[in-house]
Amino acid sequence: MRHYSYLFVTALSLCWIDSGEGKIIRVAQSGDGTDGMTWETAFKKVSDGVNTAVDGDEVWVRGDHYHDHVRIVTASVTLLGGFAGVETDLERVTRDWMTNPTVIDAKGILNPEGKTYSALFVRKNAIVDGFRYTTGGESNGGSVIGVALELSNCSFEENSSAVSGGAFLIRDATASLTNCIIQKNRAASLGGGLFIERSTVTMENCVIEDNRAVQLAGGFKAGRLYEFVYRGKSGVVSGLGLAA
Repeated sequence: MRHYSYLFVTALSLCWIDSGEGKIIRVAQSGDGTDGMTWETAFKKVSDGVNTAVDGDEVWVRGDHYHDHVRIVTASVTLLGGFAGVETDLERVTRDWMTNPTVIDAKGILNPEGKTYSALFVRKNAIVDGFRYTTGGESNGGSVIGVALELSNCSFEENSSAVSGGAFLIRDATASLTNCIIQKNRAASLGGGLFIERSTVTMENCVIEDNRAVQLAGGFKAGRLYEFVYRGKSGVVSGLGLAA
């Protein structure tokens, strides 16, 4: 295991979401699934909350184990896990993803082609904070393509890819990962943890370890990488294979 504490200085501009005018949509398995406007009427599935959202909305998810897959494809949203399921609109800061773990488990969820969905799939700018994504799998793991993604306090474990990027692929995108864990993922080709291509990526205080790829780069594979920044003395990259 190798410990990395280095920084490539780069100008990084991420187009994050101004959610000041958006509404709050709630998700809890205890809700009745009506409209997501309160914890009592919360949607039962994370995907239902995300699919209902419009640009600038926040989706608040009560800590629980959700058998689901999340596709952020129709609106730019902020997706937050770790709620106790009692918070009011003014109590966002009381969220605790450690006390209220929020798991999205895509095991056995198949797409129309009979292949397993990834746990997270992003095609719109998004902020995602406080989730554990597990047992998803697509041709390129979870995909982040052509967007800006801010990912914090998340873990990706035991996901798989039939091609590259066991946890997820980042292509033509700008991504920031903070306090994230990427471990025990696998890819049949390249980048057991991450596959990064034509993108600007920052990582701060992240752990990438025990990922597996058949051809190259158990930790992550970077093809035609534009910019990569890594920060944090507590960060760990294990089994790093980096080819630009």
